[in-house]
Amino acid sequence: MNIHYTKRTPLSSSSSSSSSSSSSSSSSSSAAPAPNPTSGQVPYPATYHGNSTDQKALQSILPLADVVVFCLPGSPETKHLLNSQTIQLLPLQGSRIVNVGRGSVIDEKALLEDGLKAGKVISCGLDVYEMEPVVEHGLLGREDVVLLPHVGSSTIEVYEYSALRALDQIETVLGNGNAENKVPEFVVN
Repeated sequence: MNIHYTKRTPLSSSSSSSSSSSSSSSSSSSAAPAPNPTSGQVPYPATYHGNSTDQKALQSILPLADVVVFCLPGSPETKHLLNSQTIQLLPLQGSRIVNVGRGSVIDEKALLEDGLKAGKVISCGLDVYEMEPVVEHGLLGREDVVLLPHVGSSTIEVYEYSALRALDQIETVLGNGNAENKVPEFVVN
């Protein structure tokens, strides 16, 4: 497996497997090592293509993508990153799309019409929706679509972390009135 990704910054060298070790293991007859989810390392070659909101980075990565996973915040820069034009960049054999970030990242009408119905998208899994809680009607009941009720982050670890961070923020605001993680103004207005 080869991983191509966009992100604000590249993975640290301690998180990413080196290309020299991955190329030597791919030339040998032994299978790739089994992923160790607790190691913090990506066990496969990982190629960074640039910032997630950079159109050139997105255009360079989509033609390579068997699976595209969106884990992005909702913002004016990320709105409809997957749209009619970017869907056309996907491989001819089609791709799988997963969105666990924010619903606004995907133009659901384009996903349905230009992706799923046209065969450019083989299947998709959505945990978030463009007009949440409303789901694009055409996505409902399709065999090639898995819809979840925004539960992608529902883990014990996330709940514990969120509770502890909320308590820290309350303490900080009561202490000096200055929250570390303010809601961006464009979200509030």
